[in-house]
Amino acid sequence: MRVLTYIFLSVVLCMGLGHGDYIVHDHHEDNYGALINFIINNYKYNETISELISKVQSLERQMAQLLSSTASSGTGFTYVRWGRTTCPGNGSELLYAGYMAGLYFVPPTTTQNQEAGRGGNYLCLPYNPSWNYYSDKENGNLKLTGVEYGMYAHLSDISNFFGSNIRGQQAPCSVCRSLRSQVMIPGRSGCYDGWTMEYSGYLVYAQPDYNEGTEFVCLDLRPEHAGGSTNYEAKNRIFLVEANSEFGLDDSYPNGREIACVICSI
Repeated sequence: MRVLTYIFLSVVLCMGLGHGDYIVHDHHEDNYGALINFIINNYKYNETISELISKVQSLERQMAQLLSSTASSGTGFTYVRWGRTTCPGNGSELLYAGYMAGLYFVPPTTTQNQEAGRGGNYLCLPYNPSWNYYSDKENGNLKLTGVEYGMYAHLSDISNFFGSNIRGQQAPCSVCRSLRSQVMIPGRSGCYDGWTMEYSGYLVYAQPDYNEGTEFVCLDLRPEHAGGSTNYEAKNRIFLVEANSEFGLDDSYPNGREIACVICSI
């Protein structure tokens, strides 16, 4: 019986292994025991591989469920895409679109300096507001207005920068959500290797000799407009920011060159 088992195991082993994987010697007792131990160990090895594959597949399913639940649960990171009403479509989600807004514009020569306060940032006001208790009487000096594309210094070549003549038109905005965290990089038109670009454009700022509140923001490379005329009706205007290497910047930022910007996620 043992001889038959030995022959059977030898055949099985030869079918499952390549030539030279196991050499049958003349010492039948030693070979028989070695065959039994080898097949048992090989079976345990295959069983271990199957278990690992099963665990990896289970972890992949759990990860997919986690990403799905995270996306649907409202978690993630938000950023504003200035000048556009949509999100890039690279995994980001539009939360809402609206008007780019800022503090009331009052020139410094006016006698109404009490209205010339400074706000700290721009806001993205939704197209469909809702209200708490309100009074339509003007009771205070803090007022929000839309923001227009100024660009006085680029009358002749504004279309080269943005693809169309946007001067005097109101700027829209969109609030986007992504599972990745974002950073705005001034002075770059593209992201570093391994990062994902949300959008790119030009660095803009308010007119420096007026008193509206402002901040540096990255205006999309192909901005839209939120309606209205081109008659500079709003009290806030944004302009391209240029480099000046005479004051602390080296020659990598040539004088007069408009600063690019990019929103990257990691």
